[in-house]
Amino acid sequence: MKKRFFLILLAAWPFVAGAQKITYLNLEGGSQWSLIKAADPGAYFEDAAVKSTLAGVTLGQEVATDLFLITGVYYQPYKEGIDLVDDRPHQSRWAAYESFLVPVRLELRIPYPGYPVSFQPRIGYVFGLMRAPEVAVTDASFLWTPDGQALVYDLQQEVIDGNFHMLEIGAGVGLRFSGFWQASLQFSYLRGFGETLQTTLAYEADGSPGSASLSSNGNGLYTSLSVGVPVSNVWNYHSRRKRARIENGAYVGKSTDREGEFYVGAEGGSLWRTFFSTSPAVGPRPMNDRGLFRYANLHTGLYAGYMFNDNLGLDLGAIYQRSSTFYALMFDHADNLVYKTAAPLYLEIPLRLRYRHKVHNHLYASLYGGASVLTHFSTGTYGTGDLPFTYTDPVGGSPATAGSSHAGTRTRQFSPVLRLGAGVEYELPLDLPLIATCHVVYLNGFLPTDDLVVTTTALATESNSISYNGSGWSLDVGVRLPLRFGKKGICEDLPEKTN
Repeated sequence: MKKRFFLILLAAWPFVAGAQKITYLNLEGGSQWSLIKAADPGAYFEDAAVKSTLAGVTLGQEVATDLFLITGVYYQPYKEGIDLVDDRPHQSRWAAYESFLVPVRLELRIPYPGYPVSFQPRIGYVFGLMRAPEVAVTDASFLWTPDGQALVYDLQQEVIDGNFHMLEIGAGVGLRFSGFWQASLQFSYLRGFGETLQTTLAYEADGSPGSASLSSNGNGLYTSLSVGVPVSNVWNYHSRRKRARIENGAYVGKSTDREGEFYVGAEGGSLWRTFFSTSPAVGPRPMNDRGLFRYANLHTGLYAGYMFNDNLGLDLGAIYQRSSTFYALMFDHADNLVYKTAAPLYLEIPLRLRYRHKVHNHLYASLYGGASVLTHFSTGTYGTGDLPFTYTDPVGGSPATAGSSHAGTRTRQFSPVLRLGAGVEYELPLDLPLIATCHVVYLNGFLPTDDLVVTTTALATESNSISYNGSGWSLDVGVRLPLRFGKKGICEDLPEKTN
């Protein structure tokens, strides 16, 4: 069945591609949320939206004016988890299986008059290939519920089917550059058919037995950033470039002829890193006294780039990212132990494509997207230690003392990260043409690069993991200085300051 599916797809493609206009090669990556359904008569566990990542390559063929047939392959490391009905800031997440997704979809691009943007509704079918783990996921632990009941649970995961089928419905916003290059921000809903994964939970709540089940049929949401490169009709590509240049010059705020300029900049701000924990009772942040900046890390850096015109630029930078090790034990539905200390730094190398549009006088709305490499200079284990803590024994309900130990490890030297930012830019009223910038940035990591293992001895010895893959949010402020190549060298004339 799988071979037949791919053979039909490959056989049909040349007939479609040969008769139509243009073909795009798209590089795509982003975040995915698996929608897990929970069935629990005791109402201790609820539905969960478990975050994962996906990345892939697709090929899009224009079959009619602005209508594209798209297929390709995505890689998705599928995660599962349980959500307790409580106030703990983190829930249990673990790697369930790996999958390869093959979409076949139709996408319509509806341009917005006067601007190089388009609305892109899509619908299609997705075929999934699953690679199940060699050993099924199991876990056992205890914690106290918000209403003061001791909950001892044991879970067992089961992969039901090796393949799955899904319907995709979504929409996106596209931005077209010179030469028919495209960038798109996409949102999609996936509706699966047939159960693929089930997790059973046996638990005791204050001595009374109960059971719950979690199931998934592939339902999920995902958002992704893609860049499309035209790869067909090379023989008349020159005329296409000329037509694109004329079309781009017709957009509001665009000019057909404009001398490009170089720029340098600096930025810094706060980074809120996103972690994944295998237990709701062992998380990176406590239940109380988290504060807005208490668990944020400083990151700052420099960059340099080139503006192709008034609106579009490309830059490369280097960003220093300070790091911290912190975790909390919350067996009692309260903070049993809170620990925080410094950790080895990270260095991020971002490549960003930025677009800005004038809103009013010197004020611009700004968007940028790109990718970066996250690296570090640490080897071996760091941040080890042993700490005692006090918790409430679920058997007798009296205070008890146990021990905890922790050890951090940088598991990967290089990790890819997707960046997407939105904000404002303001041309300062100075003789020097400085531009002030402020952006809110979302970072989506793909591969774990840091792992903190916390071992506790309450009731039984158990080890839980808190991992980081480069994901998070940041608030960045900075300045940018435009430069221009003059006839006699760099910076012979600074760009004229507009009034």
